[in-house]
Amino acid sequence: IINSHLYQSFFAARQSKVLLSACCPSLGVDPLLWLPMTSLERSRFLRWRMGWLPGKPCPCACGLHHTSRHHLIDCLGVSICLGVLSTSLPNPIDFVLNQLPMSRPRNNNKTPFWTCVWPFLCCIMVEMDQICLPDGDFTTSLEEDHGALLLKWLPK
Repeated sequence: IINSHLYQSFFAARQSKVLLSACCPSLGVDPLLWLPMTSLERSRFLRWRMGWLPGKPCPCACGLHHTSRHHLIDCLGVSICLGVLSTSLPNPIDFVLNQLPMSRPRNNNKTPFWTCVWPFLCCIMVEMDQICLPDGDFTTSLEEDHGALLLKWLPK
């Protein structure tokens, strides 16, 4: 009875709360916590999930707006880069993150999707970090092979 109530409360809250709606569609450990990736990649994705990225509004590099989740998604052309609809709910980034495997895949039917999408998503997160933290040191981020650890982990 208690679990049933918790599930009902969770799914009711997901429909009305923006950040909750962006979380994983099922209860459990978010794959971002255990999937193979660098600590910088994990930090960026977790900050995105928690609503800490983009952080405090600052002028965007485009010069038109201040940084916000919605503006950065539009400004960086995220939906085009990821090959998903701009109307994907709750937004194109969380739409893709919600498709991350909850366990190691047994077959390689999703490997082509992740091979195309994951490096772009990692690069997008670096770009967002650079826009939101213009004084940050991103020299190591520029040299990295974005998303390589996850791609090596996927079945061939």
